[in-house]
Amino acid sequence: MTRRSFWTVAAAAAATTVGFAQPFTRDDWNRNGYVLGTRCQIVNLGSGKFVELDGSRVLQHATSSQWEIRKSPAGGPARYRIVHRTTGMVLTEVPSNIAKKPSALIAAPPADDDINQDWRIESYGDGSVMLIAASGKALDVPGGSRRDGVPLQTFLRNGDSNQRFVLRMPDQQR
Repeated sequence: MTRRSFWTVAAAAAATTVGFAQPFTRDDWNRNGYVLGTRCQIVNLGSGKFVELDGSRVLQHATSSQWEIRKSPAGGPARYRIVHRTTGMVLTEVPSNIAKKPSALIAAPPADDDINQDWRIESYGDGSVMLIAASGKALDVPGGSRRDGVPLQTFLRNGDSNQRFVLRMPDQQR
């Protein structure tokens, strides 16, 4: 095995065990058919359930809400707002007032200038992404649950399937 192929194989093995996330680029947007401001469904890779809104609670469910991914008004590269298509509510991390708590709740209040409404998107190259809050924590389905109605949270990043999502245009097949 050549030195170059060894590193390619090593990188591929690491990507399957730990996962390599990279900033979501314009190429990712184009390759996957995403267009900023158009509607999409957000599907958890592990559970196959959709990110859904129930009042201002964000949870996973078998039925799908539609979301829009928009550039953040705060500006800066790779900062986005994830806006519920029907209500205009924005995916928001609700920071814990408990120091060093590894998780935080997710809610969907109306849009404002709150930095906790900004998200980064990181691509895994397999079509899945991680949604990273301003705190650096990832959107997460607690314990990898597959049950409907489980409230979503942010949690320390680990790259497992319960922290990876697919942004799917509604006209794409399941």
